[in-house]
Amino acid sequence: MKKILIGFVILATVMLCAVGCVSDDEHPHSFESGKCSCGEKDPNYHTHTPGEAVREYEIPATCSSAGSYDEVVYCSGCGAEISRTVKTIEKLDHDYTDGSCKECNITDPGFKPDYGGATVWDDRSEIHIIPADGVGPERLEGIKDALSELAGEVYISSIYAMEQPCELVVGYVEDRAVSVKAYRLLERMEKTSYFDARYVIYAEGGRIGIAFDENEYSTIQVLNYAFEYFIDHYIDGKSYIAFGSGNRIENNVNLIAKQEEIDDQKMAEVWDRLFIEAGGEENPERAKEIVDAIRKMRSMYDDNVVGWYANLYDPVTGGYYISNSGRNNEGFLPDIENTAQALSWIQGTGMIDFVDGDYGKALPELMKNQIIAFTKGLQSPKNGYFYHPQWTQEMVDNKISRRGRDLSWSTSVLTALGSAPTFAAPDGTKGDGIGVYEFWESVDWYGYIGDKSEFADKDTASLTVSVAASP
Repeated sequence: MKKILIGFVILATVMLCAVGCVSDDEHPHSFESGKCSCGEKDPNYHTHTPGEAVREYEIPATCSSAGSYDEVVYCSGCGAEISRTVKTIEKLDHDYTDGSCKECNITDPGFKPDYGGATVWDDRSEIHIIPADGVGPERLEGIKDALSELAGEVYISSIYAMEQPCELVVGYVEDRAVSVKAYRLLERMEKTSYFDARYVIYAEGGRIGIAFDENEYSTIQVLNYAFEYFIDHYIDGKSYIAFGSGNRIENNVNLIAKQEEIDDQKMAEVWDRLFIEAGGEENPERAKEIVDAIRKMRSMYDDNVVGWYANLYDPVTGGYYISNSGRNNEGFLPDIENTAQALSWIQGTGMIDFVDGDYGKALPELMKNQIIAFTKGLQSPKNGYFYHPQWTQEMVDNKISRRGRDLSWSTSVLTALGSAPTFAAPDGTKGDGIGVYEFWESVDWYGYIGDKSEFADKDTASLTVSVAASP
């Protein structure tokens, strides 16, 4: 009887379990790994089946830099992304032929050319850098430091110094034969585009001359590229420089293409870093969505923005308008706050990093003088503050924050452009005593504003009104 009772209890328990899995409302299935304990399969369960890994966002490697790509695995059944891993492609080996790489032209550090009786610069040499007029010492710091790693002593000498056995002549120096010959070679080079900038590195005996295109748009960049080439191919990784008479390097750099190449490289590094910072290693799918969203937002920031800002500048007054509508409607004039902010925007974009972000060095000389004249012309000789012709002095004096901002913007712009207010300013900035009339006289700017005689007996504030009203 006892055995019958136990059997009945077991049978009842099994039946209750079976009933629990039959009615989902009263006894829901308990699925684990797609299956209930009763044997029922989860109709919604799907196991991802990894497909073959594919490459996305690939940046090929070169012998100069490593590449990268995203290794992505998708489910072969539903197409969902299972994993994403950023992979690095190792740099390619240099393909050296006759002492230099066929791809990037870098010199084989183990290659020792036979120059016969060539002159050699090494740790016993005393090298003199001879800069032409207009090539400031700050432009030579990088090349001087690089040469110091190789040579015994390196000096920056004057063009009037006695000629030395080992010289690097930078720019056109009339009484240095190596420089004159380098510039003759430069003149023979073809220039196919307005944005081309040429340079020549010419060796003769123990001296090297660097010739380069010189104008207000390309001088700084092209000399930097010439130095970069000279350091990469003649100095880095070497214990000496050897060259024979007549050896030369001629390069033609398209500044726009070169800058785009630099920008693309920098942006590739930015996107890679952003992917990691967005948690790409832990959650690559989410990180990719973040990066793609920022890519899309950045696509709105293109060359048209630069053009829009450029069109807000008024060369007649030397200031920037606040907007297109302000520029296109009577009664609105440029002001110092928008002028200063436009210059700060130029600085912040990175487009003048080649001069360490100094817009005083980057602006064309004429434009710089226009802005200086505009800003000086706003200052009142009575109290040193800066006022605009479109706003009355009484109105500005009643708005202390407005007056203070105009003072701060004006003195900072003048200082950045290497100038100063005409009169001492309330913030302590000293005046230079040079009025707008005298400044225009010194830079010969009258061709842009008409007959200068009308300004002879007017103070600086009325000068600004006159200029602003010019057609």
